[in-house]
Amino acid sequence: MKKAKKLVALGLCVVMTMMAFAACGGKDMSNSKFCGKWVASTAVASGLELSADEIYEDGFIIDLGKDGTCTVTVEGQSESGSWDETQDGKSITVDGLDDFNFSINEDNPDILVLDYAGVIINFAKQ
Repeated sequence: MKKAKKLVALGLCVVMTMMAFAACGGKDMSNSKFCGKWVASTAVASGLELSADEIYEDGFIIDLGKDGTCTVTVEGQSESGSWDETQDGKSITVDGLDDFNFSINEDNPDILVLDYAGVIINFAKQ
């Protein structure tokens, strides 16, 4: 009986230690200028610029979390993923269903630019 109690106690210690390490596993992106909510503002295709509201009636939003997680919501449909900042600090990559590579607008650092299948989508930080 004593041996069984020791094994149970040891097993609980192992489980608790694993849970503690799992909680510390996220990235700390809190100092990144990219953290926060980004909303599509304009889209350009074949030289024609439109308001994102005209294309995405229910919005196109990217929420970049301080822990390296993200949520991409397009027309009310959300997908979760992760994101990371490049070493030069000028772009990010969002991993999920598709890999999105964003770059910072050189003229306006509050605008993220996504070039996706020939369509340029600009996101404003909220």
